[in-house]
Amino acid sequence: MAAITMTSARRSSIPTPAHLRSQLPPPLDFSSHLPPPTKVSSSQVLVQVYAVAIDASDVAYLDQKGQGDVGKWVPGRSFVGRCLSVGVDEREIIRGDIVIGLLDLRKSGALAEYVACDRRRLARAPSSASLTIEQMALLPLQGLPTLRAIAVTPPRGTHALILDAHIGVAALVCQALNRSGVCVTAIIPGGDAEAQARCMSNGARGVLIGSAVAVMHGLEEDIFEYVLDTIGGQRVYEAARRIIKDGGRLVTLCEPDSSMTVTPISAKSSSIKTFRAAFASRRKTSKSIAFEHVCSPGTGEPELDASGLDRRDMLEEAKLAALEPTVGEVVRFEKGASAFQKSATSVIRIIN
Repeated sequence: MAAITMTSARRSSIPTPAHLRSQLPPPLDFSSHLPPPTKVSSSQVLVQVYAVAIDASDVAYLDQKGQGDVGKWVPGRSFVGRCLSVGVDEREIIRGDIVIGLLDLRKSGALAEYVACDRRRLARAPSSASLTIEQMALLPLQGLPTLRAIAVTPPRGTHALILDAHIGVAALVCQALNRSGVCVTAIIPGGDAEAQARCMSNGARGVLIGSAVAVMHGLEEDIFEYVLDTIGGQRVYEAARRIIKDGGRLVTLCEPDSSMTVTPISAKSSSIKTFRAAFASRRKTSKSIAFEHVCSPGTGEPELDASGLDRRDMLEEAKLAALEPTVGEVVRFEKGASAFQKSATSVIRIIN
């Protein structure tokens, strides 16, 4: 069976800096010697993989693999493919169905011709004729955090601000909020005409250009009910706090800064880490702002999210089928190892 496998280990307690990855040979290579899955348990589905989407989490996880993983470990967790066979307990998915799935990062294994996946981690792919194979590979990776980011959707007619609404999860959040009747404004870092056009096609009513912090400080106070942050850091949080209305919500896709003072408002463990943030002293404001961190899916979050849905439930959500991911770089299977030399999201196409 052909697959992308570990060829060397660079296990280190210090992650490889992103700017150095492109200068180092990837610890992966194309191989045709891996044995295919021979057994499918009662709760599994055997899938012929068509394409796999990878992100910064997949790339960074390579630093945690050791010498014992060489020749064995296969990366990749978000995939689309065709069902070849199912376990005896499966009654919904049948042979020939196109499916999408998301494996756990610690196990991975999708960058191969075939993968046996637990039924709880996949679903029948949306029947939308407008989605390409590459977009369907991205749906689990970007669609699940999108659904979590809009779990509490602002009311129709309210205003939202989204950073980088032209790419990634932010683009899908923009699409979803626009469909819900929310007035979306986007911020992008440069004057790229194509990026502006993408924001507008994703549903943004307007596009602001420049440094996110500078742009937010130039806006009036208390004008947005919802802000989606893709940058992270105290300066972004403080600038966002200023423009969010009392009772509003700040959702970030970045791990919260360790120096930020936050107090948990819920002891319930979920894939969305929810906090009530003390952004400023009460002498400055008494605004109550909900702060939520949505992590990359499959990276260790609990099986059930705050609403009680597991991965399969979310992959079957009707809202997921309406999303149209933005496809960046597409890499051929034989050259798939090169995609791990950078942290950008890309799709590795296994079938031609």
